[in-house]
Amino acid sequence: MKIVVERGANDADLNLARDWVIAHGVDPNLVPIPAEIVVDDGRITFEQLVRDEDGRFVIEGDDVKRTTVTVEQRWPWPFERAVLAGA
Repeated sequence: MKIVVERGANDADLNLARDWVIAHGVDPNLVPIPAEIVVDDGRITFEQLVRDEDGRFVIEGDDVKRTTVTVEQRWPWPFERAVLAGA
């Protein structure tokens, strides 16, 4: 399943999605929005912003550097829909 979290999604949805990310050991402050999250075969894959050893974001060109991260899925996606978007 491909999950899309867009800018403008309502706060209640974002809070629930944030809790889900935290439950998987991921810092939600490092997951950029908009985001695409892929849940497949017991794994969750997403992009994460990269920080240096001093905790500062690493800049690459005009944007913050990103890396792809995969973690084991511990809990099901808490929504019936796969897109969280603004009205």
